[in-house]
Amino acid sequence: MAGLEVLKTLAEEDIRLPYGIGLVAWTNEEEARYCPAMGSAVFVDKQDPQSALDCVGLDGKVFGEELKKIGYFGKHGELNILAYLETHIERGPILENEKIPIGVVSGAQGQIAMDVEIFGEAGHSGTVPMRLRKDALVCAIDVINSCRSLVVEEGKGVFTVGA
Repeated sequence: MAGLEVLKTLAEEDIRLPYGIGLVAWTNEEEARYCPAMGSAVFVDKQDPQSALDCVGLDGKVFGEELKKIGYFGKHGELNILAYLETHIERGPILENEKIPIGVVSGAQGQIAMDVEIFGEAGHSGTVPMRLRKDALVCAIDVINSCRSLVVEEGKGVFTVGA
């Protein structure tokens, strides 16, 4: 909405710029259904446009076909860009907690998603002594706590388990 407000203000105040100005709403940035950051990745030539369009979502539907259905299938052409500014809501509580009205971002968190399987060994709960148990959940808890401790000690990153 901030970008629309800027364009509206420029029009209302009859402000003429010596260059064109555009507004972008990125598609599929938060990876809810398809690969993350596809719109911006194509924009900065980090992903081939066709590979993004061919991406199959979690529901088995093809990204490009879904864009056509909703009228969002556009063209990717040469762009001569002088500057780029992105406004974004803060997804965390820092600014609000510190009572800071606006923040300037100097970087962003990278994301890594992993599917991890931990295998244990079945045994009777009443007869297998603790020292001989190989409980998968106990191991998973140790792995999770170790990863969390590393992030807390570093002090800047975040770590999440689960969807």
